[in-house]
Amino acid sequence: MIQARDEDGLTDFITKPEVEKRNVQRVILKAKAFSRNIGGQAAEGDGENTTYKVNPEYVGTVFQDYIMPLTKEVEVAYLLARLDETPRPGPEQESTAWFGTASGSGRLKKTLQEDFNVRADQL
Repeated sequence: MIQARDEDGLTDFITKPEVEKRNVQRVILKAKAFSRNIGGQAAEGDGENTTYKVNPEYVGTVFQDYIMPLTKEVEVAYLLARLDETPRPGPEQESTAWFGTASGSGRLKKTLQEDFNVRADQL
């Protein structure tokens, strides 16, 4: 599917409805836990008087209708983009010029120093 660049097939392959349903329920539970209004005493569970700063069901709907489809779109784009990448050398072919060191830490230090203005003594 990847080599055929079948975006719809890849999307169908990575879509697991039972997992998505569990994830939406988890998001709703977390939204309930973190958006509960606390009035005086911490209430246990979801009583009839429990109020929320945001509607947990709405948060679950946004996650299901927007976040999950965008995530799948990015996953498929990533898989297709990997076809166009030049393969990195394997461990037996590693070049210290490419990595900085065999472990890659030299490259990370160089990136931190150049991109984030981190001094060598801060690493």
